[in-house]
Amino acid sequence: MLTAAPVRESSTSPSASSGCSWRGLDSTAPSGKQPLDVLGLVLLSPGLVLLSPGLAVLLFGLTQTGGGKRVDAMAIVPLAIGVILLLGFVVHALRTRVTPIIDLRLFRSRAFSMSSGLLFLSGLSLYSGTLLVPLYFQQALGLSAFESGLLLVPQEVGVLLIRGQIGKFTDRIGARVIVLAGIVGTVLATLGFTLAGTETSKILLGVYLLLFGAGVSAVSIAVLAAAYQGLRPEQIPHASGATRILIQTGGSFGTAVIALILAQQVSALGAKNSEILATAFNNTFWWALGFAVLAFVPALLLPGRARPDDGAPDIGRPTAEASSN
Repeated sequence: MLTAAPVRESSTSPSASSGCSWRGLDSTAPSGKQPLDVLGLVLLSPGLVLLSPGLAVLLFGLTQTGGGKRVDAMAIVPLAIGVILLLGFVVHALRTRVTPIIDLRLFRSRAFSMSSGLLFLSGLSLYSGTLLVPLYFQQALGLSAFESGLLLVPQEVGVLLIRGQIGKFTDRIGARVIVLAGIVGTVLATLGFTLAGTETSKILLGVYLLLFGAGVSAVSIAVLAAAYQGLRPEQIPHASGATRILIQTGGSFGTAVIALILAQQVSALGAKNSEILATAFNNTFWWALGFAVLAFVPALLLPGRARPDDGAPDIGRPTAEASSN
């Protein structure tokens, strides 16, 4: 699972400050009450809700149409409304006098911008895999829900095994190397499922899931550590909210795209038996693999190990350590 580490939690209570000090984090209490950005909330929430499925259907439609055929209006209409609302939010966020729901000025930081792209792609990759694998076990392999759940245990084991030490390694060598290694693990695990068949060993599938869980966990923790690198303490709460929105948006977008692709593959191949169903899932896993590969681009642009003398707050280090505890 993608979990965000507690980063400099804002609180005015002495007990919270003591807790932050014990964890090695600074307490950054807000200077006063801040009004809710009502207009930003009205523009952003429905904009994201409409944009994700609309964009998913549109992209899928463009890959399936040709020769001047029109893309279905069910994709154009919500996409257009979503884009208009999000553009309205961008204009509002840059001009409002109150603190916006998402502070777009955070994206001036290269570390935050690249981390945001990775969080979107990791959410997309995680949720698409979470959707595909249980369906593959039940529909292509004919397993029960209980048996499928047992086969998913290695994925969570991979998450737990890597989580205990990944924060320390991130502090030592920087987020870029950890993220790249995690993406490699995710890609290799997904590649295994593109080649799997009805006769593939369950033990081998468990190894793929163990590697997938470890890779996603490494990417998640290291990216969240890198996202706050170079930001001022008062920007941390806004960055925390933005990262969660990006993860959820990437997840909803990825789920919509993968579901559409899988449905098209099953329909095109006929799904007459388990072998054909397995082929449909293999083809869909190739798309999930492509999503994972895309993450290499922003990962290469992540900053290296944070230096105490670089003029920015030392945010990456406590974040990584806290996330592994």
